[in-house]
Amino acid sequence: MDGLFSRMESQYGFFPHFEKGIQVVARLRPDAFLDRLMAYASRNEDDDIHWIDNSLGERAPLDAVSAAELAAWCGKGNDVRCWKLVAHAITVFEDDKEGGMRLSEQARSLVRMCPEPEAIIENFGLHLSPRSWSGNRSVQVEQRVAGLSELLKFDDSRVVTATEELLSRAADIADQERIREQVGDAEREQTFE
Repeated sequence: MDGLFSRMESQYGFFPHFEKGIQVVARLRPDAFLDRLMAYASRNEDDDIHWIDNSLGERAPLDAVSAAELAAWCGKGNDVRCWKLVAHAITVFEDDKEGGMRLSEQARSLVRMCPEPEAIIENFGLHLSPRSWSGNRSVQVEQRVAGLSELLKFDDSRVVTATEELLSRAADIADQERIREQVGDAEREQTFE
């Protein structure tokens, strides 16, 4: 695992299909992978591990691991950082049939199972901004906000409150993207003239 993690950290994204190798290891040995991932994250002050955040548009490393297995691992240590780390390493939003976005089943399941769902929902905010610079980013944020609003239907008041807080911040993110796009469009028009 040490060799795998040092290689992933130094070369993730620099050659094709490495993401699939990470997924296979995570799926076959989820506890060992998650233990090592947590140890690695604990050494970084901000718990930021760039290769777990689905940065290249591929499936996230933990997508092939069931929500029940993830919840069982998170529950072992009774540490909310475990839940946050798992929420960072799954695909939170997926395309729906109508062309919008919805929460993935794995994301919904983890919110239901987490003893502190606010921590997971807070981490979903990291997934609101698209990784790609192509397309209309403000629309993509708005689609993710619509997917996130599914959580407002939960019976747990903690989930609803945390979702409402994130939705208010998400509106600011969408506005910032819209302004950035307008400025970029104006600059392109001036350059064209």
